[in-house]
Amino acid sequence: MIHPDSFARFARPPDHDQANVSRGVARASPPLAREEYFITTKCPPATLAAARKCVADNLAELDVPYVDLLLVHWPASAH
Repeated sequence: MIHPDSFARFARPPDHDQANVSRGVARASPPLAREEYFITTKCPPATLAAARKCVADNLAELDVPYVDLLLVHWPASAH
């Protein structure tokens, strides 16, 4: 099982940003079924409306119908 961990705003390493994760999955040979990879992404703590937008944006950037793990957090240095 492949387990990419991504988030657009603080992707480390840079190749784990959501666009690169999406491209990598799309280019896999042989093609990967969605069940073959486990995607983790993140959203900062916020209002419900902002959280919904963050999730929708992540799904669009990753080009997937769902993520397997959504972490709600923000790096400590941002506060």
